[in-house]
Amino acid sequence: RIALPLFLGGPVAAGGYALATQSQPDFASAYRLGLSMTGAYAVTFSLKRIIRRPRPYAAGLVTRRDGLADTESRALTLDDRTAMPSGHATLAAAMATSWSLSHPRWYVITPAAVWATSTSLSRVHLGVHYVSDVAVGTAIGSGMAVLIHLLGDAITPTVFDANQGIDRPAVQVTMPLNY
Repeated sequence: RIALPLFLGGPVAAGGYALATQSQPDFASAYRLGLSMTGAYAVTFSLKRIIRRPRPYAAGLVTRRDGLADTESRALTLDDRTAMPSGHATLAAAMATSWSLSHPRWYVITPAAVWATSTSLSRVHLGVHYVSDVAVGTAIGSGMAVLIHLLGDAITPTVFDANQGIDRPAVQVTMPLNY
């Protein structure tokens, strides 16, 4: 229940920090984070409508452990009824990967990886996803973040670019790991 505020608040907090510090690299990081998460969720949203795989509890394979009844009074959306791919795993992986690529330090990468992994595994434990659902969601989220960061300067508006006016290739891949 804490994941949704983090998913929505992550890019907003990153953008707010960049705005407060007026840091162009932080603006670029926040922009890429938002773009990674939006792109990853768009792919997941589309695949859910194509695949329409029922959740494990709906198939009678497990008992739902998240405290919610299948017949809860709220209206169930298609996202609530379909399992493949996991939206939580997608967004957690996109956020963790994007932020880790923007800030390649162990103290960013380690907690991000632990959080994303815990979020994904909790979905299986709660009986709302199969392992394959979270694996595919993780691949989509991580893949989208890597793609956005590989494209980097080519898709980041110059207003967010700290290297504005410097000649450089359209696509530049660098990821130094500083400890």
